[in-house]
Parts: sequence; C-alpha cells; structure tokens
Amino acid sequence: MQLSLGYRAVEILRQNIIKKQDVDEISAWLKKESLPVYSDEQIIQFLLACNSVVDATKKTIQTYGEISNSCNEIFSNKNVTRADLQKYLKVAEICVLPERTDDGCVVLFNRLVDTNYKNFELGAYFTILTMAIESALFEYPVNGLIIVIDVSGTTWKHMFCLRLDLIRIYSHFLQEGLPVRLRKVCLINSSPILDTFMTVLRPFTKSEVMEKVNTFKAGDIESFYEKCLPKRLLPLDYGGEMPSVKILHENQVEKFKTLGNYFDAEEKQRKLE
Repeated sequence: MQLSLGYRAVEILRQNIIKKQDVDEISAWLKKESLPVYSDEQIIQFLLACNSVVDATKKTIQTYGEISNSCNEIFSNKNVTRADLQKYLKVAEICVLPERTDDGCVVLFNRLVDTNYKNFELGAYFTILTMAIESALFEYPVNGLIIVIDVSGTTWKHMFCLRLDLIRIYSHFLQEGLPVRLRKVCLINSSPILDTFMTVLRPFTKSEVMEKVNTFKAGDIESFYEKCLPKRLLPLDYGGEMPSVKILHENQVEKFKTLGNYFDAEEKQRKLE
C-alpha cells in the first residue's frame, strides 16, 4: 500500500530539486526487492535526506525499515491515546515549531515540565519524538531537522531512566535510518549533569554527529540565537515571536490525533501487512 501525504510529488518535481528518473529508479528497486512500495512523496523525502544520491537513499530506506521493524516498543502502535504516551505528554512538552528556517529545516522543540524522574519513560519519549518528526514530514518535504532541547529540568536521578538498549537503537535510527538530515542538536540551559549524559551517548554516536551538538548554559540565550536559530522562530517564552511552548504542545497533541490513521497506515506499509 502507498501512503498519501499532505502534498503531491509533482509540486516538488516542478522545482527541479529532485530528478524524476531517480524517483522512478528507486520505485522500481523497491518492487524488485519486495520491499514496501513507497509513494513518490516518500521517496522524494528519502532522496532529500541523502542529497539525491540514489545508492545512499536505497541504503537509508533499508535501514529505516530494519530498525523500525526491530523495535515495536518505539515504532509500533503510535497511538496518542495509549496510556503511557498520554502520561508522557504530561511529563514533557514537545512541538514542531510553526515556521521553518530560511533553508527549509524544521525545528523540533522539547522540554520537561515534570522533573520527577520516576515519571520519565525513555521508550515513550522516543515514540513521541518519532511521531513529531513524522508529523513534520507529512506536511511538506523537509530539508533538514534541528532538535532543540531545554535540559533545565534534567536531574542526576534521570540517569536511572536511561536504557542502553533503546539508546543504541534510536541513535542508530537518527544517524542511519532517519528520512531527513539531522542538522543540529541544540541543548539549552545546560548544567554539569549534561556532561554525564553525553558520556553515555558518545559510544553510540558518530563523531560527525557529535559535532552537530551545541550546548548553551543558562544565560547564553543570545549565543543560541546567533549560532542555532533566529530569535523570531522561537516560542515567546524563549524570547521569540511564536506562541508559547504550552500552546504549541497542545496543538501538537491535536495534530497527533488527526494523524492517527496515517500512523497506522505507515506501520502496516512498513510491515507489508
């Protein structure tokens, strides 16, 4: 089965940023290899993620399917009404910012609002993060992904919530299977605990990805504006012109609800059901 997205492939092909022959080649390859038959829109997003290199795109598509199908805890049943996801959406706020950067990157913002480590669940976090990324890809092709995390609510006790099995899987997904280029990870309001978390992540993360991580201590907001994002793109509670994080989070949850059928269809497509 093929998925319908919020735009048509012809809109992108007219811009001459993706070649129709590359889309057709990958489409034929998917059928030959008995892989999920992706729509032209999905193939275009993978090509964008791989700078239109066909062989790299094929490898990323394979890795995307292998990783997603290997971990149901993260990638299956992306239903926002699930009890664990409902609970997590009260622990943290997550949203895709309303406007993209000038070069077409989407910005994903998240922060803890409940700092009690006992309420944090890593698997649910990775599921919600995946849903947020997919909600952005649904709307229109993405030229890159910027993740912004306010880590001010993180405590030493959150170390007990880390699961190396899930960290290994999701790190692999972000680096090798994500259908969008990861441009930057910006960690704001950092503290000494962040160094410990980064030590845990380093064995699972390529050096070129670690180079994309930017950290900013409390009070370094001007540096954050300069190095990562224009001030105007941020929520108003971070000095920007967008609505507050709370409102954007509520809007994101509603978006998850409207995409319920899409999430179900994506899983069935990926699993060849």
